[in-house]
Amino acid sequence: MSKYASGIEAAHARREFRIFGRRFAQGTQLLIVDGMEQTSDRNRFLALAALFEGGLVLAALGLGWLFAEPPLATLAWDPWAVIWGLAGVVPLYAGFIFCDRVPVESLREIKDLLGDLLGPTLARCGKADLVVVALLAGLGEEAFFRGLLLPLTGGGSFWVGLFISSVLFGLGHAITKTYVVLASLAGLFFGLQWHFTGNLLAPIISHAVYDYFAFVKIARDFRRSAANGPPESSDDDFDGESDGE
Repeated sequence: MSKYASGIEAAHARREFRIFGRRFAQGTQLLIVDGMEQTSDRNRFLALAALFEGGLVLAALGLGWLFAEPPLATLAWDPWAVIWGLAGVVPLYAGFIFCDRVPVESLREIKDLLGDLLGPTLARCGKADLVVVALLAGLGEEAFFRGLLLPLTGGGSFWVGLFISSVLFGLGHAITKTYVVLASLAGLFFGLQWHFTGNLLAPIISHAVYDYFAFVKIARDFRRSAANGPPESSDDDFDGESDGE
């Protein structure tokens, strides 16, 4: 082999090595940036959840002091309240799975919206993150809607307060009209739990544990959908798009 040919091969090898190096560096940079974005989204989500749900607790305490209606007055440790709280998760999650699987357009819309809005962020959270968010949601929302608004809006009537606070709870989850109705029914359930146990701990536990299981399922469904990927396009479609550019 001549020195000229050997030089050409060496130059070609160096060129290929430089191309590989650039592509490797670009790929590594993309992975780092994507990891930073995922961490940022997760941290932002956790911070917003803590701010919002913690804000509900503070708002409930502040308004409760203003109107002489302490929202946590009925919150106490009681094994029976824990049992009723855990038992209450069963019908709530059964309803969630039923709505998830029934081929009704309005319910399918809710599933798609929850997947689009929460799926990407929940999928980046660990189980400990989801536990924290669920606990904050259970405490914050139950303190505000059941601990404060239910007795405050009832004017001395539990049933009036139950209806008003449940409707307000549904409106606070106004993703779709159907979701407002479903959330209002959940509000009725939590309110009845509070009424018959006499302890805010029962609806807090039901709410928090249900939210955790729902978060886990939404995250799992999103990961499964992402793993399957979008429908593959044919080579002809790809070539056509390339030619049009």
